[in-house]
Amino acid sequence: MRLLILFFTLLCPFWTFCQDAYFKSTIVTQSNDTIKGLVSNNYDSKTFKFKRTANTKPVNYNPKQLKSVTLENNIFESKVVRAFHYIKKINNYGANGIPSDYLEKDTLRPQFIDTVFVQKIVNGVANLYKFTNKDGFVYYFVEKDKIIHELPPRNCYVQIDSNSIRQMLNKRMANLNTADSYTVYTYIKDDYLDTLGFVFRDKNYLTKPAKEFKYTEKSLSNYVAQYNKKQGVPNGGILKTSVNRKIFTGLSVGLIYLNYDKDIEKADLYGSYAFKFFGLYPLRGVNRNLFAKFGINYFTYRNESLKKSIPSGSFGLRYASVEGSVRPYIEASIGVASFNKNNRPIDVGFPMLIEAGLNIPIRNSFLTISATQTPVMVYKLNGYKLWSFNIGVLF
Repeated sequence: MRLLILFFTLLCPFWTFCQDAYFKSTIVTQSNDTIKGLVSNNYDSKTFKFKRTANTKPVNYNPKQLKSVTLENNIFESKVVRAFHYIKKINNYGANGIPSDYLEKDTLRPQFIDTVFVQKIVNGVANLYKFTNKDGFVYYFVEKDKIIHELPPRNCYVQIDSNSIRQMLNKRMANLNTADSYTVYTYIKDDYLDTLGFVFRDKNYLTKPAKEFKYTEKSLSNYVAQYNKKQGVPNGGILKTSVNRKIFTGLSVGLIYLNYDKDIEKADLYGSYAFKFFGLYPLRGVNRNLFAKFGINYFTYRNESLKKSIPSGSFGLRYASVEGSVRPYIEASIGVASFNKNNRPIDVGFPMLIEAGLNIPIRNSFLTISATQTPVMVYKLNGYKLWSFNIGVLF
């Protein structure tokens, strides 16, 4: 039985997705029907999972079926967007020889045009939206008069040594300012500022020099809000957004298979068990594809004359699947553990825990089956390596 569980858990692909978590929401269909219910936090720009009540079966909606989704404080609207693809490159002429990253348009690939869910950040005469593609690249769009425009990413601020001026001048850069005789500072052209000036038909609406602007969500929101304020929009139309994070908690118990301990070659099956209590905190915003795990673990095993136990606290990362009736995951943690012999602490160590398992959804919770190897590190006084096979619940 132990080998069977281990076989299936290790065969599971290490997908990087997430658990389900539903929050109160409102959706608006293309026929303008407004429906209240629950929406999953799994947002991939192409699908929202919606159900009317906690116990009903979820339905997947795509951007062509909905006009908008309101998820807590977040508003997502269906929009047709057009944008360039970009390539990250390295500028080898940075200050003191330190390379810096910058972006260039990928002219070999055509613009992508797609209907997607975009998150509204500013609502007014001009609207600001955010969109994340499958590669994790974040785009921003500004909309005015029902026309949506991409704000091309700003290439990074570059500091170039004076010895590289000739090489620097061979590159297409703008707004050159000489700060001193040793260093030259340059700002690569800010295409997004030109786009804003074109959309607003006023390149002078900004109150700060262009070189002080930054291509960040906060700065872009302030720029668009500044324009809206001049049009009489209260607070510039900046929306309060939030990241909905459900903290999952779990409890599992199981048996131990001992594969190394110089004091105990064969442990008593009935005196060898594992206990784990843990919490999972989503790290990747609305995508929820990465979790921080905080755990309390207790492992114990014995033979006829000797008993050993290892209580520990651990911290690590987990990846998990979101789809299907069986959802695999994998994680790695490092812990601080006390090594006890016959109920007396004899050593402290920092073991590592590697775990693979399955989550099986049952209503609003999960049945968890897992296999854990711990630790892969050895104490100074006495080493051990073991497997634990656990079953539990995640909710």
